[in-house]
Amino acid sequence: MRTATVILIAALALACGLPVAGGTNEGGVPEPQARSSSLSVAKDWPQQWVGRTLHRGEQALVYAQKKAAADEAARMLRTVVEDVRQDGVTGPAVGLIVVIDAQEEFPVEIAKLTEVLGDPNSPATGARSKEVQSALKEARKLSDHAGADMNSLAAVLPIPLRAMALPKMAKEFPEGIGREIGWCLIVPTDAYLRAAWTAMRDAILNDPGVSWKDRWAVRTVFLLTARAAGAELRKARQAGLYELLVEGQASLSSEQKKEKIKAYRQKLGLDHDSKFQADQEEKKEQPEGGPSSA
Repeated sequence: MRTATVILIAALALACGLPVAGGTNEGGVPEPQARSSSLSVAKDWPQQWVGRTLHRGEQALVYAQKKAAADEAARMLRTVVEDVRQDGVTGPAVGLIVVIDAQEEFPVEIAKLTEVLGDPNSPATGARSKEVQSALKEARKLSDHAGADMNSLAAVLPIPLRAMALPKMAKEFPEGIGREIGWCLIVPTDAYLRAAWTAMRDAILNDPGVSWKDRWAVRTVFLLTARAAGAELRKARQAGLYELLVEGQASLSSEQKKEKIKAYRQKLGLDHDSKFQADQEEKKEQPEGGPSSA
């Protein structure tokens, strides 16, 4: 049985360290774009899906069980749309946001999601689909070893999907959906993130194999990192959505898209590992004895 320390490391990696998955086509080719002036959808779109109601927003369709959850997603969307427009994205594509609130079930079968992401021939597979699979794998490990509910951990990070993948995972969605929306993002609410953090803590503390010393360490670490972790995860939602909107801008080159996404993540305070590596490279370039003074 894993010790509490090992499980805690997995929990913190799941919550703060895994990168956000992208949703572009292979080769950086954007999917068909749907403009914000046209949010009407085909009649065969489900108005109700897995207990969630379809809401029509300014830039996206939103499936949410509660209006408050849909409003939270809409506020995030408005912030990111404003940011991408300031960064030169003139026509951000319309998309679909699926919201997961606290105590709500994951909208699709996790096994099916993993299967679609792992299929190299699937239209859901993008440049970062392996990172999504890695996040789900870590959630599964924590669920199996610490007894946490998989549903309360699977959406800790935003999950970007290509629109064309939706019919493969849920039969309710019509074929050709990619002609109506340019992207799809499964996102957690703030309440979901708080519940997930609590679930990780409680699962470890309730493990009979955890010593009292490890219990004390777990309580301390979770207490000290709870607020920071929540902030990091909210930033990850923004960064994931920003990436999808930038990738859909056909007038930008692949290199320009990468630069904008990297700059935005740095603006949010993400990509700590990249900053650490840059600092290390800078130290290597300095002569022994430190920088010389004039």
